[in-house]
Amino acid sequence: MYAFNRKKIMFTTNRENFDVVLEDSPKAVRVFFLSIIQHFEQDPTTIVHYTLTNRGDLRLAVAPPTKSSKTRIRNFATLYWQSRNRVVLARMYLTPSELAVLDFPSAIAPTSAAEPLLSEIRLSEQECRTVAPKAIAALEQAKIKMVDTF
Repeated sequence: MYAFNRKKIMFTTNRENFDVVLEDSPKAVRVFFLSIIQHFEQDPTTIVHYTLTNRGDLRLAVAPPTKSSKTRIRNFATLYWQSRNRVVLARMYLTPSELAVLDFPSAIAPTSAAEPLLSEIRLSEQECRTVAPKAIAALEQAKIKMVDTF
């Protein structure tokens, strides 16, 4: 359910906000995100969650190895639609060279030294039409790498 405010619309969940941001994206981008969300929502080792960062983003995380309340979940990927640049920005816990081996040669290191994820790639609408299976495989590798660091 949506709550309305005179100046802006406020959403009841971060997922609703994410969905609204994607409404204006090309169909190929929406299908790309849906493929990733459906894949990882079926995986009991992955936590799919959303934040209001970048107007709404998708985050994929692994649960901590123990149930300690002091241990936080760790994101192995963050993805969002950059409407101004018309690309999907994906950050992952793989290095650019590891992503190059997985057929993402355009991967670069994030510009911020504080960024905990090791690489980022930008995917155009055209690329979103064809790379979903390859992107899911790369995301799975990022998850495995993060689990191995626990």
